[in-house]
Amino acid sequence: MEFRYNEIIIWLIPGLYFLCLVCLFVLPPFTDGSEVATYLNAIKEIPDGIVTSAALFFIPFVSFVIGYLINYIASQTEFWLYKFDILKRPSRIILSGKSDRYRLANLDTLLQRLERSFRSNLTNANANALFIKVKQSIDICPLDTYYFKSVFGRNLLCAQVLVLICVVFECFYLKCLDLLGLSVTLVTGLLFFTSWRRNSKIYVKNILSMYMRQNQ
Repeated sequence: MEFRYNEIIIWLIPGLYFLCLVCLFVLPPFTDGSEVATYLNAIKEIPDGIVTSAALFFIPFVSFVIGYLINYIASQTEFWLYKFDILKRPSRIILSGKSDRYRLANLDTLLQRLERSFRSNLTNANANALFIKVKQSIDICPLDTYYFKSVFGRNLLCAQVLVLICVVFECFYLKCLDLLGLSVTLVTGLLFFTSWRRNSKIYVKNILSMYMRQNQ
């Protein structure tokens, strides 16, 4: 099995990020200080070389596996959000001309080339069909960087949402409201969400712009 560098990064970092957040916000209320001290003392008795080697192998491996699962969950969730029109596809937003920041020049010309003469009543399904047609007509490999940025942001958002769910469950289970932890995870999640949507729109806009340039 061959992986590209970018594919490893978009799995490894979200997985490691998720592990760190779980250790900071989720596990502390469920752990006993004496048990943690016992584990730390046991680790100290192990030779440093063995501990370092184990950590260098174990942490990246676990982060990679968790990141792989996060990527799957995020991908499926994104699919269902678009399937049931909970979120508008970036292609729908741009092809409808409703984004001032990511507007395409000569949008009407583009729609005519795609055999669609109007922007209104564009659904997620219609926009996706048009976008697939565009992607199959050009070589999008030069835009892989924008794709990986979008996926990376989506996976970080998924990791943040999973931690937020854990924090909310913890509040109900322990019957105590951690306003600081809840606020930090919620605000960070909103920032990840806006960043992911922005990167997705940029990726779509660049693909559509490339299609226009190559079909003039």
